[in-house]
Amino acid sequence: MRTRFLGLAVLAIAGALAAAPANAADNSPITVHVRVEGKTKTLFDGRVKTHGHKLDGNDGSGPHKCNGTNAGAHPTAGPTLLAAFDDARRKAGITWNATWFKSFEDFNINRIGPDSSDTKNNRYWGQALNYKDTQAGGCQERIHKGDDVLVAFDSFGHPKLKLSGPHTATAGRKVTFTVIDGQTGKPFQGAIVRGHKTGKEGHVKLSFASPGTYRLKGHAPGTVRSNRLKVKVGAAH
Repeated sequence: MRTRFLGLAVLAIAGALAAAPANAADNSPITVHVRVEGKTKTLFDGRVKTHGHKLDGNDGSGPHKCNGTNAGAHPTAGPTLLAAFDDARRKAGITWNATWFKSFEDFNINRIGPDSSDTKNNRYWGQALNYKDTQAGGCQERIHKGDDVLVAFDSFGHPKLKLSGPHTATAGRKVTFTVIDGQTGKPFQGAIVRGHKTGKEGHVKLSFASPGTYRLKGHAPGTVRSNRLKVKVGAAH
């Protein structure tokens, strides 16, 4: 099985030995940004309030804790990556299926919404925190206020595109947007944003013909599509 569970036993031990963050004892709700990227479209992209809680993966084993104490990763309960995902998918009305592994005390995602893992072609659901592949299970991975949580189809080992640029613009005037590989921080050449490709520095210049609100995303083959960037375009004076 080509998922993070390949090395989860070792990583769980390493996580247990690591020092707990300063707010590890606090399982109070926090607000984070959660994005769920399916095979062909974004299934969720927004902010959610979350804390560590029980999850049911619908595999028949019932609900299980998902609060960071799983497999001894942290000594006390707190918000986790997969708990945040669970709150997001509930908010969006998205169903899922995941297998609970008792030995790891964590889930392996089989399906989210309409998209199931493609075991024949080794394409599985992956998890990333602040655009970086996680090295622990989703119920072990502690998250903090303002974090970017990503659960995406076939994401492990692939670039996670990150789009940035101005949130306002004037109709008819060009503005510059930038796409990077969020995991490495390096500019990403060849990403398509609103029909235009980024150059070797990751930049793309766009103009908007008329006023309005535009929602941009970057995408490229073999990558996880970018975050959504909302741009409010005003009339030219």
